[in-house]
Amino acid sequence: MWIDHGRNPAPASYEYIVVPGISEKEVVGYNNEIVSIISNHESLQAVAQKDLKIIQAVFYTPGELSWQGIKIKADKPCILQIRDFDKSTVKLSIADPAQKLEDVTITINTPELKEKKLTIELPKAPYSGQSAALEIK
Repeated sequence: MWIDHGRNPAPASYEYIVVPGISEKEVVGYNNEIVSIISNHESLQAVAQKDLKIIQAVFYTPGELSWQGIKIKADKPCILQIRDFDKSTVKLSIADPAQKLEDVTITINTPELKEKKLTIELPKAPYSGQSAALEIK
């Protein structure tokens, strides 16, 4: 699948989701209401899967996202995933695909987990770019 952007594309946006493990016929019946596009901008792209209780975000610049009482702030560009956002213990995976950062400071606040600010040390060579995973209580 691809989108022809033409010779001189103007700034525009589009949204799509990837649903692994389903057939073409199943796509028609897929309940896309369980997926929320939280942000689709040059500085932040983020999505939530409500049934799985997962938020995934790409911070291209330092920033903050807010969705249904959940706030996540990153002080540097990073990619992160929050699992179990409805519980008092959340699972965070975070990475720097550019492999330039030593750490990232994340502030997270959910209805069940009151504001936590953590500086996460990222993997160093030869593991640079790999995710760091931790539980936040």
